[in-house]
Amino acid sequence: METTPILKQEIEHLSHDLVAPLRIARQLLQLLEKGDFGELSSEALDIIRTLQGSHTRLLEMVQNLLPIGPITSNTQREVDLDSMLVSVAREYRILVPDEVRFSVDLRMTEQFVFGNNNALYRVFANLLGNAIEFTQSGKIEIRSQCHGSWAIVEIEDTGCGMEEPTQKRVFKRLETGDCPGSGTGLGLYLCQQIVESHGGTISCRSVPGRGTNFTVRLPLSANPVPGRLRPCFAPVQEKV
Repeated sequence: METTPILKQEIEHLSHDLVAPLRIARQLLQLLEKGDFGELSSEALDIIRTLQGSHTRLLEMVQNLLPIGPITSNTQREVDLDSMLVSVAREYRILVPDEVRFSVDLRMTEQFVFGNNNALYRVFANLLGNAIEFTQSGKIEIRSQCHGSWAIVEIEDTGCGMEEPTQKRVFKRLETGDCPGSGTGLGLYLCQQIVESHGGTISCRSVPGRGTNFTVRLPLSANPVPGRLRPCFAPVQEKV
């Protein structure tokens, strides 16, 4: 995905403006964790550490402005998708309404894909964030498995769903969904750009009033490290 000189300049200016307040917020979180503002409960410390992790990723994204530029070999490494999905789920679970059952079913034990960690994290965070925003009751599920040489991740909800015409254009730039509060129309477009830059695919199935399923397929690492990987049919289930 190419950027024009004007757009690139605007991106650089925005990045510069955002980095300073993000660094200040990071320092405040560090002070809170150290107890400079008073003793905190173990539960409060866990929340602060989750926020620190989210904040670090956000700062890295702003500094690198992923995925505006191309995904290059210099930014890629082996990524443990299941571990990433658990991190995404833990970061976002505080936003899940009490009326919604949130579950994670991971079946790719120690299987890896080769890619950009921050960019892929952004994909799954965006998909889960959408599911939470548009689901007020029922369930949200994250599922992973591998089939042949492919890693398959599904994020499914029982939210408001989308009409068929919307599904056909949902990955187009600046296209928004049917539900009230739909965003700018950039999130899913960028998700598709990231997934396809990794040699994968992303698809959507939805029924109005019943929910939506987003499925991401990514190629497994072509050069697994001996002794690190186990057969992917061994199920791992975790309620987050």
